[in-house]
Amino acid sequence: MDHMTRQMTMATTIVCMLSATMTRAATEDLGNGFLHHGVATPVSNHRGTVVTVDGEGRNVVLVWLYDHTGGYALLMIDAETGKAESIPMPFPSSGDCPFASILSSDNKFYTHFGGWFGEFDPAKRAFTFHHQTKPRVAMGMTEDGNGVIWAATYPKSGLISFDPKTRKFRDYGYVHDENWAQYQRYIATDDTGYVYFGIGNTASHIIGVDPATGKATPLVPEDERGHGSGYVHRAVDGKVYGQPNPKGPWYMFYKGVATKLEKKPTVAK
Repeated sequence: MDHMTRQMTMATTIVCMLSATMTRAATEDLGNGFLHHGVATPVSNHRGTVVTVDGEGRNVVLVWLYDHTGGYALLMIDAETGKAESIPMPFPSSGDCPFASILSSDNKFYTHFGGWFGEFDPAKRAFTFHHQTKPRVAMGMTEDGNGVIWAATYPKSGLISFDPKTRKFRDYGYVHDENWAQYQRYIATDDTGYVYFGIGNTASHIIGVDPATGKATPLVPEDERGHGSGYVHRAVDGKVYGQPNPKGPWYMFYKGVATKLEKKPTVAK
């Protein structure tokens, strides 16, 4: 077992132990035959976990924490010692919690929920940026070729971006309308900066967005939509590939233009 595998195994074990911990609560007699046994499992649900290094080069596990109040903190665990620190969220959860998050190439951990976007820096052990947005929660996040973080949000296909270098944040608002709640599980950018995301689940679709103007364009024919979710991914050639639905044809997306393919592409992700 190599060093990285050992650290990953240790991190997974720590998270599982935290999730499984139980304590015996005191029982309170409420009268009339009713007993209150207290909280059965005083633990949080984990809503996203990554392994990285802190400012001292130590292997750490980052875990978004969620309970009945919503997403309330980030748990930072030393993968070797098990020592943990809980850092409160810098914004109110409104009962919501992370459904998507991303560890960037610059070693920052991002999420978006409850109408707030947040950046956590494991080197500083602190949240270093947060910004309010249109409701409600990111379903998909990605990092483009310039290091800009993108998120597509439920339920109305909101789009947001954050440039860690310039610290510029942009809320594009709702860019695509449907009469049902939209889930955006897949989002990708091509090497020209165009953004693409698939929506579901009532009727799948793939939407392209010009990052300069924020204009969104549906990219596949209506008759190719189906139940499920549109899928996109960026390949090593800088282009984006995807399907409008799980059984649909494959497309190549580049500079905001969709090109239908005769077969599944062989370009590596």
